[in-house]
Amino acid sequence: MFRFSPQPRSIRFLCRPEDDGVVPPPVPAKTFLPDWFRKLPAVDASKLSTSDSGLTVKRCMPFLDAMTAGWIIRLAATVRMEIADGGKTVNCAWDFDRTLVSNHGSHQVVGNPREPSPPCKFHNYWTVRTPPGWSCLFVQPLNRPNGIFEIVSGVVDTDTYAAEIHFPFFATGEDGLHVIEKGAPLVQVIPFERRALELKADIRAERDDEKEDRRRVFRNTISGDGWYRRFSGRRGRDRSAGGSSPAFLLGRLRRRHAHRRSEGPRFPRNVWSGEGANAATNDKGPVANHRPLVSDAERSIVRRRVRRAVR
Repeated sequence: MFRFSPQPRSIRFLCRPEDDGVVPPPVPAKTFLPDWFRKLPAVDASKLSTSDSGLTVKRCMPFLDAMTAGWIIRLAATVRMEIADGGKTVNCAWDFDRTLVSNHGSHQVVGNPREPSPPCKFHNYWTVRTPPGWSCLFVQPLNRPNGIFEIVSGVVDTDTYAAEIHFPFFATGEDGLHVIEKGAPLVQVIPFERRALELKADIRAERDDEKEDRRRVFRNTISGDGWYRRFSGRRGRDRSAGGSSPAFLLGRLRRRHAHRRSEGPRFPRNVWSGEGANAATNDKGPVANHRPLVSDAERSIVRRRVRRAVR
């Protein structure tokens, strides 16, 4: 029988029992969009004219997909941050019963572009766990500058590192007192499977068919609003090639297989070759006019696209 890869298991955010219901829980990034983005119209009517579509970044799917990827870890409690001497001095205070901010030694990052701002660190009280083979990218919430601090990015193998992860940062705000409220977005957590980083690069001039793909996609993009969102983006990627991508075809094969199982006879195991599919009998008895599970055309398309994807 055709075998499909299991779906990834869940990411886990674990806190100490006494922090449950006190420290704000992580939330999906897509449910925590900033107010300025929510209020932004998709089309600026004041700019709409014969020479300007008036579109705003709200219609930019790559921008939105970056904002909504993964999860947001939030600040455990309100922090008062005072920045002075042009960023050379950063002092923080809080009323919570846990450490929320500490310092790194400046010698650890000598020569970095943020000098003379001292490296600091937000303390986090959530442990992040992922399935085997999965890590997490921790970054400043994407496309959400806050004007006060900037998180230093990092990757952690969260399938083996079962401890709390703290987040280095540099203060970027103007001199003065800045109040960062409890629950403010601190870090964006983007899980990924490490084997995806092992993809080999194919660096060369494009083929004729690839040239046509590029031109077709570009012309569709400029021919009307929202084409990328409807057909080329994540939600429609399998449909963009006319329903002939490997994922689309394999999904169709699975649905067809499930449907034929419900009709009665059990099917042969070799669904790729269709071997025995038209035989007069199988291990359940006579089978009349049994069609192959996969047509020659479908089998050829899937194999060609899979070879191209892994090449």
